Amino acid sequence: MDNAEFNQIRKKLGKSQKQLAALLEVSLKAVGSYEQGLRSIPAYIERNLFFFLIYHGGKP
Repeated sequence: MDNAEFNQIRKKLGKSQKQLAALLEVSLKAVGSYEQGLRSIPAYIERNLFFFLIYHGGKP
């Protein structure tokens, strides 16, 4: 998963960076870094995002 896809999923979920950080149990700074491409997105974050997206009714 790249930073553009991460940002796209966040927008599909309708969450702010702060809300997504709380949902994923990571810092707000980490979410910002994932979106900007400064940090690589760990597998467990990617997996949780897909679970949330599927639960929300969207398609990955």
